[in-house]
Amino acid sequence: GVLAQATVGALHEIGAHETASLLEAANKDVPRLPLPDDRDERYEMLNRISGYSRFNSLEREYYEQREDRVALLANYLRRTQPNDA
Repeated sequence: GVLAQATVGALHEIGAHETASLLEAANKDVPRLPLPDDRDERYEMLNRISGYSRFNSLEREYYEQREDRVALLANYLRRTQPNDA
């Protein structure tokens, strides 16, 4: 959605490089970034390009990949949070 560009950097930051690459590829198919804040306008634009974009194949790859984003995020948080002990 609206955070598609910022999310790429966040995914790289936690070590989710495969997912970040997929999102980068999807972002390249979007004719105008950042995406509109208005949800209806955003969906309309994405629907217009869905016929010629790689979104479907990228979505399939996303669900087929084995990158554990939850574990990567948890590891990132453990590395970056100060110890309270």
